[in-house]
Amino acid sequence: MDYFKIPIGLVPRATTLRACVTLSVVFTLLGRLVVLGSLVLGNSLVYTKLYTRLNSDQSQQDISQCESVTVMDPRGFSPSLYERCSWDEEFNQDFKEEIINDISWETFNEGGQLYCQGGRGNKSGKRLYITVGKVFKEYVRNNDEPYKTLYWKRDYNNLDSYDLSPKKIFCGDGTTLINTRVLPIVLWITIFLLPFILLTILSNISDIGFLTRHPEILMFGNISHFQITPASISEVK
Repeated sequence: MDYFKIPIGLVPRATTLRACVTLSVVFTLLGRLVVLGSLVLGNSLVYTKLYTRLNSDQSQQDISQCESVTVMDPRGFSPSLYERCSWDEEFNQDFKEEIINDISWETFNEGGQLYCQGGRGNKSGKRLYITVGKVFKEYVRNNDEPYKTLYWKRDYNNLDSYDLSPKKIFCGDGTTLINTRVLPIVLWITIFLLPFILLTILSNISDIGFLTRHPEILMFGNISHFQITPASISEVK
């Protein structure tokens, strides 16, 4: 508490006001720490708010421009990266035949893209095929049902589409940004620290030297929402 001795000493010695300042500091600080923890632990949620997923009506992304795709599954702990690969590999032929039987040869020739989890050299990884019309086909080797359509919206003519997939698919490699803690921390600082620091500086713009003499006021004003200015000192005195 020595760090805040000067700013707290500037508060008039009224018990109710001191109680308000103390409660404001404690609950504001705790609240912001809870938000910081939520952002850090829910970094994937932040990513989904900043970027538009391919399997949505809002997406206008041309699938041919995606060299890789990032798949987020709420049931998993980390995102998966799928890289573009070709049908030249023998172990992809069964998946290719299944897709053609399902969507027709004409639709297949429109220019969909095949993506392999872990790159083309990973024969045990999952496969993901995306058509131009945003139909998502998944192949998981050794599963009881290896071929699956990842439905992202309901089709009243297809009862299977009522079982919507929770997976979210994004164009490009977003694994680094999702796994890092830099994004939520920067977002937290931008929302909860910078505005109040700027407000304190503007409140003391007439006497910047006051902040150099009492730098702790920057932090105090930030976590308590109480702004202290040179005028406050004269009033207290």
